[in-house]
Amino acid sequence: MFITSTCRSTRPGSSSKLVLICCTLVHGMLLGLPTGLVISSSSQLLAQDAPQAAKVLAQRLVVPLPIVNDVDSNVKRSVLAVLDRFQKEGGFQGEGARPILVLEFRPREGTAGESSEFDRSYSLARFLTSDQLRQVRTVAYLPKSVQGHSLLPVLGCQQIIMAADAQLGAAGISDEHVDPGVRLVYENFADRRRVVKPAVVLGMLDRQLIVYQVTTPQGPRYVLADELEQLKKEGLASEAKTIIPAGDLGLFTGKQLRLEFGFVSHLAANEVELAEALEIPASLLSEDPSFGGKWRPVRVNLEGRINNQKVARLKNEIRKQLDDHEVNFVCLWIDSPGGSLAASVDLANYLAELDSTQVKTVAFINQEALADAALPALACDEMVMVDGARLGGPGEYQPSRKELKNLEETLGPIAQAKGRNWSLMKAMVAPKLQVFRYQRADTGEERYLCRDEWGKLKDQQQWLEQQELSVVEGLLSGKAQEIAISRKTVQNLDELKVLYQLPDELELAETPRLTQALDRLVAQPWFVSTLLFFAFLFLMSEISAPGLGIPGFMAIVCFLLFFWAQFLNGTAGWLEVLLFVSGIIFVALEIFVIPGLGIFGIGGGVMIVGAIIMASQTFVVPRNSYQLDVFMNSLLRFVLACGGVIVVIWAMIRFFPNNFWFRQVVLAPLSPEELAAQELREEIVSWKHLIGEQGMTSTPLVPAGKVRIGHKLIDVVSDGDMIEKGIPVVVAEVKGNRVVVRQVESP
Repeated sequence: MFITSTCRSTRPGSSSKLVLICCTLVHGMLLGLPTGLVISSSSQLLAQDAPQAAKVLAQRLVVPLPIVNDVDSNVKRSVLAVLDRFQKEGGFQGEGARPILVLEFRPREGTAGESSEFDRSYSLARFLTSDQLRQVRTVAYLPKSVQGHSLLPVLGCQQIIMAADAQLGAAGISDEHVDPGVRLVYENFADRRRVVKPAVVLGMLDRQLIVYQVTTPQGPRYVLADELEQLKKEGLASEAKTIIPAGDLGLFTGKQLRLEFGFVSHLAANEVELAEALEIPASLLSEDPSFGGKWRPVRVNLEGRINNQKVARLKNEIRKQLDDHEVNFVCLWIDSPGGSLAASVDLANYLAELDSTQVKTVAFINQEALADAALPALACDEMVMVDGARLGGPGEYQPSRKELKNLEETLGPIAQAKGRNWSLMKAMVAPKLQVFRYQRADTGEERYLCRDEWGKLKDQQQWLEQQELSVVEGLLSGKAQEIAISRKTVQNLDELKVLYQLPDELELAETPRLTQALDRLVAQPWFVSTLLFFAFLFLMSEISAPGLGIPGFMAIVCFLLFFWAQFLNGTAGWLEVLLFVSGIIFVALEIFVIPGLGIFGIGGGVMIVGAIIMASQTFVVPRNSYQLDVFMNSLLRFVLACGGVIVVIWAMIRFFPNNFWFRQVVLAPLSPEELAAQELREEIVSWKHLIGEQGMTSTPLVPAGKVRIGHKLIDVVSDGDMIEKGIPVVVAEVKGNRVVVRQVESP
C-alpha cells in the first residue's frame, strides 16, 4: 500500500493577498484594536489563501546486486506495478510534484555488485531512461558501495543519493579490455542524464584514460587529455587537476562525489536521512514486499515418501510460520517419489487455498517430484526446477482406475485457483493420459489439454489440436520450462534466492530436532539394511545356541526397530507386522512341534521374507518402472543383509574360531579329544571286538549294506569302494556304532 503525503505551493495572486494582510494589521493597530483580534483576522486571510493539498506519492524498490539472471526483469516488473499504482492513485494528474521512485541498489554482503552482467545492466538502464518513466522522478540510493556494470542503472536515474562512506565507480573492474560499444553506451547514458559527467564515467570504465578537473571561466569542467589540450589552446584552462590517473579506475566515496564534485545531490546514511533529503515523510519509503522484494521467506521441506503424518506436520509448520512470523514467501523444497495420492491432494488443496495476495508460494524441485508429489508443486504460485530434475511420471504410488476416474473433480478447483489446466496435473500421476498441445486460431495462445478437458471448453472450436505431449516418464526441467509449467531452470538454491531477491540465509521452518533427525535417518537405505543385517546375525547366533539369550533379545530389538523405521517412512503397516509374526510362529511350529513335510517351515520363511520386502515399499506388486526399481532394491538389500551374515559367520569360523565374543554367540567346533569322548558317550553297543574279523556281504555295499559275520548280520559301510553281494570282507575299524569293512584281497 502506498502512503501519501502533502506539500504546499504558492499560486498567482498570493502577493495581493499579502498586501491586504499587511494593511489589515496596520489598520487594526491604528484603530487600537486588540492584537489577538488583528492576528486572528490575518490568519483567516492566510487560510483563504492556502493552496489545495498536493498529493505526493513515493515508493522505494530494492535492486539486488549483482544484476544477473532475471534481476533486471524482476525490477522492471516491480517498477511497472508501481507505475500502475501511481496511476490509480492519481499521481500523474494535475500540476503537483512528480511521484518519486527510489531505487535502492543493495549488494550482497561483502560485495559491491561487481559481477553484474553488462547486458542486463544495460537493459535496466534503458528502461529507467525510457518514456514510460518520464512522469516519475527516479532516485538512485546507494547506502553501500556499488562497482562494476551496476553503475549503468545508477546513471539511468535522475538523481543520486549516497552514504558518505559508500563508493561508486570501477565500472570496468571485471573487464580486461573495454569494448568500443560498451564505452559508447556509458558515454551516452552519462551525457543523457548529466548526473555524473561523461569524462568521469569513462574514467570509471577504462583504466587507460586520464581524467582532469579543469578550472574555466564558466566553472569547473571534467575532461580527458585531448579535450584538455583543446582548452589550453583556447586559453580557457586556468588550472588542471588530475582526479583519475592512468592505470586506475575512478572510484569515489559519496562524500567526495557530494562535496568535491557535486555529482551526488545529498548524503544519507539511513532511511530517515533519505526521507529528509527528499523532503517527504520517512513512512513513504518503507519497503513494500509485493513490489520491492523485501520478502519474509521461509523454507519447508517435502522429502522422501509422502504420507498423511508428513503432510499434517508440513501444514502445521506452514500455518505456524504464517501466524507467528507473518511470512509472505513460502519456498516448498521438494525431493520426493510420492507415496500417497490422498496425502498429496490434501497438501495441494491447502497450498491452493492460501491467499496469494498475502503469501507467495514457490515450489523448488531439487531432484524429483514424481507421481503424486508433483501435485503440491503444481498447487504453488510458481515453480523452479534444478537442471535435470523430473516432474511427474512413474513414482512410489500407482493410483487405481477408480482413483484416477474421480481425480478430475478433485484437481479441477486446484488448477482453477492457480490458473492451470487440470489435464497436466492429472497426467503427472496418470502417465498414460494423452495430453495434446492446443493452439487458439485467432490469438495463437497455447494450452496443454486432454481431449476430455478440451471437449468442455465453451469455445472449443477455436482451439486446434497440435502434436501430443509425451508425459510417460514425466517432464524434465527443460521441457517443463518450455511449456511454461516451470518458471526457471536453475543450478541450485542460491540461484532461486537471486531470482526472487531473497536473503542469503533462507530460514528453514522450525521442526523438532528429534523428529527431523528421525525423518532423515529412516529415509536412508543404509539404516534399514544395517538393522536387517544385525537382526539376522543375532538370529543365527541364537539358533546355534540352546535357550533364549542375549542374541535372541538383540534380534527382536533389531526387527522392532526395522518395522518402526519403515512405519515412520510410510511403507510399513500392521499387515507387514502380522505377516512377519505369523511367519516366525510357523517356523517355530515346524521346528519344535510338528516336524514333517516342511510346509509350515517353507510357508513361514516365505511370509518372513515377504513381510520384510513389503515393509520396504508402499506396494505389493510392481506396476510401473519406478516400482520395479524399488522392488529390486528392496530384494537386493534383503539378499545383501543375509549374505553379509553368512560371510561374517564364515570369516569368524575361518579366521577367529577361538575369539571370545564369537564363542559367546556361536558354538565353537569340538576338539579331537572332545569329539572322541562324545562318540564314546553316544555308543549303544560296542563293536570293537569285530576288528580283524572276516565275513560275507549279504547285500551290495553302496557303500552301506549288511555283512554276515558268523551267525550275526551287521550293518556296515565300505571304506569307499562299492562291494557286490557275496564278496568276503574284513572289519578294518570301528567308529562308535559305525563298522567299516574292506574287501579281502585274493592271495
